[in-house]
Amino acid sequence: MSTEQPKKTISIGIDFGTSKLAISYCDKNQHIQTVTFNDGSSITPAWLRFISDTRNSPTMSFVVGKQAKYPKDELNYDCTIYNIKHNGHAVVGSEPEPTTFRPKEIAALFFKTLMNQIKMEVPDLVRPNMFVGVPVKMTAEAVQDLTDAAKLGGFETVDIITEPIATVLCYLDANKDSAANNFIVIDIGACTLDISCIQKNVYGYYESVYSDGNNDLGGNNFDAIVSEMIKEKVHEIDPYFYEKRPNTLITERLNKRSRLNILKKVSEETKIAFSTKSQVDIEFKYLLTENDLKNKVLLHEFDFNDTFILQKSEFIKNSQDIFDGIKDTIVKILKHATVQLKNFGKVILVGGGARIPGVKEAVTNAIIRVNKIGHFIIETEDKMTAISEGCAIHASNNLGTNVFHHNIQRSSYTVGLSVGGVFETVVPREVVLPVHFEKMYECEKGEKEIVLRFYKTEIELKNSVEYRTNCIGFKHLTDVKVPPGDSVKIEVDVDLTGNIAIKATLRNGQVLKGGMLVDTSSFDKDLLALKRHIENTISFN
Repeated sequence: MSTEQPKKTISIGIDFGTSKLAISYCDKNQHIQTVTFNDGSSITPAWLRFISDTRNSPTMSFVVGKQAKYPKDELNYDCTIYNIKHNGHAVVGSEPEPTTFRPKEIAALFFKTLMNQIKMEVPDLVRPNMFVGVPVKMTAEAVQDLTDAAKLGGFETVDIITEPIATVLCYLDANKDSAANNFIVIDIGACTLDISCIQKNVYGYYESVYSDGNNDLGGNNFDAIVSEMIKEKVHEIDPYFYEKRPNTLITERLNKRSRLNILKKVSEETKIAFSTKSQVDIEFKYLLTENDLKNKVLLHEFDFNDTFILQKSEFIKNSQDIFDGIKDTIVKILKHATVQLKNFGKVILVGGGARIPGVKEAVTNAIIRVNKIGHFIIETEDKMTAISEGCAIHASNNLGTNVFHHNIQRSSYTVGLSVGGVFETVVPREVVLPVHFEKMYECEKGEKEIVLRFYKTEIELKNSVEYRTNCIGFKHLTDVKVPPGDSVKIEVDVDLTGNIAIKATLRNGQVLKGGMLVDTSSFDKDLLALKRHIENTISFN
């Protein structure tokens, strides 16, 4: 019986970058494990793509990560590609009319996918708690959207921690002998730059005392620079490989679009490779689509094994304007900081941009300029990219004023019933979900009918800095009456999101109460509407 399965409750850390995301968890030995996605990578693009199941279908499916950002098949009934950090509502052109998904619904689909991903590595998983890193200036409305999305996605609770504080806690966890108390965290993502001054307060907790940034830095231009370098090399092989001619057929245009998707992927990989290599060899065949590889004309005209070399020195030279922009932005922000910078001696450089060659040098030069202006010393330390180190999950062991606790009506999922005034447990607490229970109840002839009264026990997580207190209460679900001389088969199901369904069937096959009673009490009216909208429009494969 499923109630006898071993239980495992863990915490999951989710690091959402501007363009990428990673998930981590603590194993039974308290070691941080980073989850590997289906594509074999521990970091995946924060992109989601809707796909119509069939032409004119009222429902659709979706893919996330590399499949979404770099789709191979442009001929699919594709609707929308969505970037979680940059886009708002997603309008999908499904039939009979377009469907609009709110941001929290989009995030919920991400969370559902992440939940499924980690369950592949931890199969005997009870609904986990989630720790997620968010920007310092996240609005209260955005925080509520995130908690709602987590609830829709199947997480028990969500603890929100600001990204720079998570970075500091991650750094201290890896550098336990460090005497540093105050930090400047410089987070360089894709086209964003955020600076935060993190200080240890009198209570021993870390807090952000100053933050500023630039959300339009042009960081994506790094990829564009590599793309242009590749295009120049390919132009020597085929001048029209990426360009559309006036008489280009639709199928050929779609194929060229697929080539550009491959180019984006190769450009990003090359940019990252420059962090460890002085040059990168690119084989022409890795820029080809599946249709190209089947094209006999191309096979005859070109040598697919042609290789060309890109030099890191040329990349750095072509990127100089972006490096200057990073340097000037850092100097400008720190010059106008409202805190005494002499109290902040350690700089931690994080974010995906930290791996780009030339960025660390630009940051170091900016700090040198600030030091000359202020006549004090700030040390730079390259922490590379925090997202791959599971900052959020490292921070989960350092709760307190670092974290805003947001209750998502945590429930123990205990289901019990009263039989003649005697309470018995049907589904115990902390059971591995989903769970199914069934039992027969019989009422002898001549006896009074038996009333089975079902309850749900709820445990609520309080919003407390120092204590996480559980409050127990009971919610009446439904009554089932067993007539004299008859029997009732009771079936209770609790799904992954905590909804409870109770089905009562008489001996003659008659279903009492008209079938299933679904408990949706933990969802308010608006959230329940979003849940139904997702269920009615998305087919989960």
